[in-house]
Amino acid sequence: MRGGTEYAKRVRRVFNQVRRDCPEEPPSDPTEPLQQLLLGLLGSEATEDEAARAWSDLNEQMIDLNEVRVSSVHEISSMIRKHVPNNMECARNIRRVLNDVFHRENRVSLESLRTCGRRDARQYLDSLDGATPHAVASVLLWSLGAHAIPVNRRLLEALRAHGLVDPEAEVAEVQAFLERNIPAAEARTFCLTMKSFADQNAASAQQKSRARSSRAVGSRGGKKSTAETKAKASKSTDRRRKKTSHS
Repeated sequence: MRGGTEYAKRVRRVFNQVRRDCPEEPPSDPTEPLQQLLLGLLGSEATEDEAARAWSDLNEQMIDLNEVRVSSVHEISSMIRKHVPNNMECARNIRRVLNDVFHRENRVSLESLRTCGRRDARQYLDSLDGATPHAVASVLLWSLGAHAIPVNRRLLEALRAHGLVDPEAEVAEVQAFLERNIPAAEARTFCLTMKSFADQNAASAQQKSRARSSRAVGSRGGKKSTAETKAKASKSTDRRRKKTSHS
């Protein structure tokens, strides 16, 4: 990444600042790889909370992941659209991933990744049809304990907004940059900490957007009031002229 050395200093500074204000998270058990992959797909454009709610809705309406695999893109999309932006693309990726896993494993499971090396696991996940960089890194970090830092759209926007990465860098490049500069021992803490940072950035952006909308409405209202005042003044002038002419 261009300017990587300076960006790395900025990221470290913000990470340390935000970490001081965040409660320490207890260590978590490794997640199930295929479930984590799908959560990673759902969370590529959505927040982690939105992804979790979409996952819950998917499980409530489907018997198992094999049923999801044979469902249409429109059916999957309809189950996640309340929580996931770009839900058609996400549904397409879910279906592609599940079918690719089934064709390779002869079952809908990624448990085989637990017994292979981390480099082989990364290559396997990268090669899956429909897998996104965020989803791949999610499995590596939370299921396999490998050195990876998943970056979704919300975190990418926060990093860009605060000048912590090249504004033209996309997810895969940002993930690689962070993995080079955040040690494996800090990867989980970094992800949990920067989730709070991304959430705060999104909340701030929403407040600014609402403020701009409010000002715009007020401005339009002011213009309308001015126009109404002019119209009333004009009518008043016309009435005076008519009275003068009659007299």
